Amino acid sequence: INKNINPIKQFIYKARQKIYFKIKQKLNKKSFCYFSSIFLGNKKTNISAQQKNIFNIWGISHYLARSGLHIIIFIIIWKIILNLIPIPIRIKNIFLFLTLLIYLALSWPSLSFLRAFFIFILYMIGILFNKQTNFSHILIVICILILIKNPIQLFFLDFQLTFFLTFALSISNKNFNNK
Repeated sequence: INKNINPIKQFIYKARQKIYFKIKQKLNKKSFCYFSSIFLGNKKTNISAQQKNIFNIWGISHYLARSGLHIIIFIIIWKIILNLIPIPIRIKNIFLFLTLLIYLALSWPSLSFLRAFFIFILYMIGILFNKQTNFSHILIVICILILIKNPIQLFFLDFQLTFFLTFALSISNKNFNNK
């Protein structure tokens, strides 16, 4: 056993692999490939070239790549479920926060997924502490933190697109709401 490996990371890795292989045993190959790609963000799934072509023809190939949209759908589903339970909103938000942390730990995150995840987390922290939040400010903070951790990201297209497009959408939404 390598003693240099963080035990928490090792535990998360083993848990992720265990869940992954249990799901793989229970689903047929095609279903598992889609599930693994869409919900877990695993890019090493064996989706056939024919299936990828069908997704391209229909213009929905981006659904195979997990993104910020997937985390928003995940959050909406959990919000709907939690609204059916009569418990205080603060407890619901803490539960959602913990559920998202578990989902992040047990899946393969992409940059856009992490962007959406951390934006939501900072937004929730603002709500939990009754602080005013601004989407553009949160987005800039996340961008700076990612660049501090790995400055080379600045030169990758996925980084540029995910932050530029999200920032452009937030500005256009702000301008639309002001009119």
